[in-house]
Amino acid sequence: MFGFGQVAVAVSQRARQLGLVVPGFRSPPGGTGVRAVRRHPYGPPTVLVPYTGRTLYSVAADVVAGILAVNPGAGVHEEELLRAAGFGPASLDPAA
Repeated sequence: MFGFGQVAVAVSQRARQLGLVVPGFRSPPGGTGVRAVRRHPYGPPTVLVPYTGRTLYSVAADVVAGILAVNPGAGVHEEELLRAAGFGPASLDPAA
């Protein structure tokens, strides 16, 4: 079973293979909060992904959304990045 760290690593590795910019990922402590992208004057941005009390699919979707947010036009890779997190075509729809 993957956790936040494993999802971030797996998706980041695939994103690098695709030539995308990979942000840093952090899971903010205490509370669920909301996903946010923090841009820095030097270096890659940081994506804050809440983990506590959320499904792994939601966490993986936020990790992928963070990568897409810092790579305009990379939306064509969304499904492939979700697969890297362990979510195949049948699991892309959480209601399925």
